[in-house]
Amino acid sequence: MASAVLTAEEVKNRILDGGLADLIELKAERKGNSVYIPELKISITPNVHEVRENFVNIVFSIWSDEWETELTEVSVGAGNDTESALGMALGMFAYSFMNGLKNVAENRPAGNVTSYFAGNEHKWTVYASNITGAGNGKPDEVSEYWELIGKDIVRRLGNQKITYVKVYTSRNGSNVICECRINDVPVPVLSKKLETVTEKWNVDGFVSEKQFFFIIQDDDTLRKYRYAGKEGREKLYNAVAEYMKLYGKVNSEEEFMSIVDDTAKITGDRTLAEECHCFIPEICAERVYADFLHIGDGMILLRPDDQAAEAFRSQLSDYMPLQEAVFRAFNSGVLGDRHKTDEVFSSFVSQSSLKNVVDQAREQDATVEGLAVQQIIYHVDVDFELR
Repeated sequence: MASAVLTAEEVKNRILDGGLADLIELKAERKGNSVYIPELKISITPNVHEVRENFVNIVFSIWSDEWETELTEVSVGAGNDTESALGMALGMFAYSFMNGLKNVAENRPAGNVTSYFAGNEHKWTVYASNITGAGNGKPDEVSEYWELIGKDIVRRLGNQKITYVKVYTSRNGSNVICECRINDVPVPVLSKKLETVTEKWNVDGFVSEKQFFFIIQDDDTLRKYRYAGKEGREKLYNAVAEYMKLYGKVNSEEEFMSIVDDTAKITGDRTLAEECHCFIPEICAERVYADFLHIGDGMILLRPDDQAAEAFRSQLSDYMPLQEAVFRAFNSGVLGDRHKTDEVFSSFVSQSSLKNVVDQAREQDATVEGLAVQQIIYHVDVDFELR
C-alpha cells in the first residue's frame, strides 16, 4: 500500500522533531520552528516550499549568532513516496552543507588564504564539505573543485565574517548544468569553468555532485560592519525602503537628481543611498531578463575624477542584504497599492543599463537569447565608500 502524502506542516515537524538532528551528528534541540545547534550557535529554520506524492522542496534558512548573518540552502528530494523524498532532501542537506559546518564546529580546516579588498588585507580559514553525489553512478576521478576555482573565489572575498560557496555540477548525456554561487550570488564565469570537470565524466544517465566551502575571516582582520546582526539588517531595510519611497514620489528631474542627498539626510548613510541609486535598477532588471541574459558578477565603480575601482558583487557587504530589502519592500505595501508598486518596479527597470543592452540588441535585430554582460559600470561620488 502506498504511503499517504505528507502535508507541508507534517514534513516541517518531521524535520524539527529529530529528522535533521539524527543525521548531522551534532547536539541539536527544537526551538519553536527552528533547530538550534549550540556548538555552532546557529538556528536552522526549514521552509517547506513544495510537497508532492514523490517530491519535496525545502529551503533551509540558517541564522548564526556568532557570524551575525543568514545563510540559505535549497534541498530537494525525489522518491517513491513523500517519506523517501524527504529522506533524500534531508540527507543531501546533512551530508553536504551541514557536513561543512560540522568541520567548522570541530575545527577541521582545509587550509588558509589571504585576500585584499578596498586596500585592506583579510585572512581566512577555509572549511570544505564532503562532495555528495546523486544519480546513476559516479565520475571515474575525484573532483577537485577548490583546485579548479579556489583562486577565483579568493579574488571575490570582501569583508564579511563568513563567505559561503556552493558548487553544483551535473551531467545527463551531453546536457551539462553547473553552478557556482558565492554568498548566494551566481558567478557565471565560474559556473562555466566547472563544466571542464563534467566534460570528462564518462557516465550513463544523470549524475550530479555538490560541495560547499565555508570561508571564515580572522577576527583581527575583520573590519566593523554597520549593518551587522538582525537589528542591523532591519536598519538597512528601513534605509532602502526610504530610498524606494522617495523614488516612487519623484515628479521632476530636480527631485530625481536630489534623491541620493535626500535619502542620506534621512538615513545618515550616503554610501548606502548611492548603492540604492546604482544597484536597484539593475537588480529589478535582472529579475526581468535573467532567463535569457547572462549577467556577470563583476562591476566597475567610476568616480567623477575617473578613478575606477573594480569589485565583485559578493565582495560588497551591502549587496545581498540590499537585494533582499528591495523585494521585501516591493512585497510589503510600503510603496502603495499593487498598481503603484508595479509602476515603481517598471520605472526602475527602465533606468537600468541591462534594459539598454537588451533594447539595443533588439533594435539591431540581434538575438537576445544568450546575450552576456560581464561587468556593469556604476557612476559614484568621490566620497563613495567601498565596503
